[in-house]
Amino acid sequence: AAFRYDSTRCEVEIYYGVLERALAFRQSGTTWTAIVAASAELWQNGARIASKEIRDTLRHTGTKAQVDSLGANKLLGVAGFTVPYGAATTAVFLWQRGGKEGKPTYDTVLQLPLTLPDRDASHIAVGGIEFASSADKAAGRTSPFEKAGVLLTPNPSAVFGENYTKLYSYSEVYVPRNLVDPGQNIEVLSSVIDATGREVLSGTEKHSMAGETLP
Repeated sequence: AAFRYDSTRCEVEIYYGVLERALAFRQSGTTWTAIVAASAELWQNGARIASKEIRDTLRHTGTKAQVDSLGANKLLGVAGFTVPYGAATTAVFLWQRGGKEGKPTYDTVLQLPLTLPDRDASHIAVGGIEFASSADKAAGRTSPFEKAGVLLTPNPSAVFGENYTKLYSYSEVYVPRNLVDPGQNIEVLSSVIDATGREVLSGTEKHSMAGETLP
């Protein structure tokens, strides 16, 4: 997901979810521990411009059978970057599979081209679209998944359809101040397209403008 930061930079967030059954758990008494070792990177025009190591620890207490039954539970997280605007921006998620200390070996799990929001203040622009397992009104607590008053629980596509039967989306619309009229509504058209290109669902909604609060 990419969001406008200022006239020269944007905020890019890489949401990830790791299936617990894909992790190697180690036992110590009744406690089972697994480590997520990965990396998130951003590339522009064939060069890496930012990277962040991901080190998450997951713990469970119980029997081996209980740990084995975790199924499609996910460890969720987000890596955030502030980067300059640039053409051909790509988000990359890498999984560490070995290597010596300080020189890990990674496998590329995901490469996703990003559409950065238009930085031209004279045009309407749409921020990145995120998919989630739920979208709820934020309760004022600090969370990396909160955007403009909405708390979004990521739903990586690798598990969509396995445990989830609903698809939520969220995006930001950037409107030039001279076009903002609180008395006007914007019309949002959305559609869900399957792998063959067939439209399986579509809808139209009207939303009131947010006044001078942009996005």
